[in-house]
Amino acid sequence: MPTNGLGSQLSLRLTRSRAAVIAAAFLAITAFGPVAPANADNYSGQTGDTGCTGLNEADNATHSFHYVDLTQHMTDATNWARTNNLNPTDINTTYDSTLDSLTDVVVRDVHYVDYCGYDWLQPGGSGVVGLATCDSLSPSGQCEQHTVRYNLNFTESTPQSNERGLACHELGHTLGLQHTTGNTCMQTGYPKPVNDYSNHDRTHIANNY
Repeated sequence: MPTNGLGSQLSLRLTRSRAAVIAAAFLAITAFGPVAPANADNYSGQTGDTGCTGLNEADNATHSFHYVDLTQHMTDATNWARTNNLNPTDINTTYDSTLDSLTDVVVRDVHYVDYCGYDWLQPGGSGVVGLATCDSLSPSGQCEQHTVRYNLNFTESTPQSNERGLACHELGHTLGLQHTTGNTCMQTGYPKPVNDYSNHDRTHIANNY
């Protein structure tokens, strides 16, 4: 497993939004365009849930990452998103070579079929291409550890720009960002309008961290 220590810095401060959030954060595509559950345009990022339905804002502004058998192309895409999407905000990312309860984000990629009961994209078909879930909660209901899962059935045959867009999108979910419209990687579907967060996204990151 790679040990890419991108020690980068981000600085933004914002107050939490109070809107309710959708329980699961996943991204699906079909041959005809994006398909995903209806998501509100809000960013409170707290459901108080874990597992397949858990999406929560992180418990701190230092985001330590650990990659589990991550392919090189998705290692590169994740590192790119950390450097270009997260680090220019108030989030400070590091690489954690040891996976334990203190790791903030675990990243892995697999040829998924039915994990969490979702219909994952298969070659030549349609379905989920990425998923961000919360594994453990702090006493205040924030997420202490997220897992990001990339579907290799998608990433092995898509352009680099889509890999980066997927990383930007799923890492945004680990900060509590929801699906939204506008010029942002938090839109559903591919190709993304941009592989970056909108000013609106960044404002909510600043308010939360």
